[in-house]
Amino acid sequence: MYVGSIESVERRFPQIEKENPREAAEVALAIAIHHQKMSNVAKAISFARKSISLFENCGTVTLEQCTAIHSCICGIVIPVIVHEDMVRLHFAQLLATET
Repeated sequence: MYVGSIESVERRFPQIEKENPREAAEVALAIAIHHQKMSNVAKAISFARKSISLFENCGTVTLEQCTAIHSCICGIVIPVIVHEDMVRLHFAQLLATET
């Protein structure tokens, strides 16, 4: 469970990624959504890309694999079903602006 500030979770992200890549995919999504809301486009894109990559590497073929581990991370709601294509869709406009 992640409570408190998203900034503290962002600082711990490398450790989370190392210990549990599937969980890190959701955490990266939450961080990306936070940065998107704060209009920090570069960081939003960076964490969206990390989330996509982690989901791809962990595998999201079955419904069980796509079921969210967390419903909320630091106040940011995570969809019940989450996978790399959902992240791509959510950030489609931002990712399209990438040069």
